[in-house]
Parts: sequence; structure tokens; C-alpha cells
Amino acid sequence: MLPLLQTAVELPTNLVGSVPLGTSSIALTVAHIQGAPATAITKGLVEIRRPLGAWTKLPIAALGAGTYRATLTTTAADAGSMFDLRVTGTDGAGGRIVQTTTSAFAVAG
Repeated sequence: MLPLLQTAVELPTNLVGSVPLGTSSIALTVAHIQGAPATAITKGLVEIRRPLGAWTKLPIAALGAGTYRATLTTTAADAGSMFDLRVTGTDGAGGRIVQTTTSAFAVAG
């Protein structure tokens, strides 16, 4: 079994896929697929891209065991906009996963 990585992301969205204005948290979990040899997860990264903008790294806290909490801050200027989301995870053996979702969420407004 190859030591492939996978991610799980929890966005603080409502039933229509919008995040609230202000500050909220994004949960990221990085792990190996079931049955794969486990190597310690060494890094998690969450980035967002506003419309017509560049990728921005969010402040992130490591919670242990491959779990992370990123802080997302949106303003009134973001209301109604769609954001792209990119998450990255790495392990101690040099394994790396990068997943990008376009139009991942909207900002409530």
C-alpha cells in the first residue's frame, strides 16, 4: 500500500454554502489513506483566493495528530463573493498533497 495522503476540510458554512462575515475557523485534517504506513504529519496549510486576487495563506494552528485550525477573516467588501480554497499537507517522509477547489464557498452578505 502506498503512503498516500488525504485531507478533510470543515468550512463554517450555512445550508447554502456561505461563510459568515467576520472571523471564523476552518478545520483541516491531514492523514494517510486507510492501510497505508503512517508517517507523522508535519505540516498543514490553508490558502484562499478572493476574486481576481492572489493566494493568501491563512493563520493556522497545529492541534496535533494532523489536525489544524485556520482563521478566516472576511469583511463587508467580501459579501457575496466566491472564494477559491487550497489546502496542503506534508508528512515526515516527504509525502505531499495539494488540493484546490475553485468557488469553494461564498461569503454571506
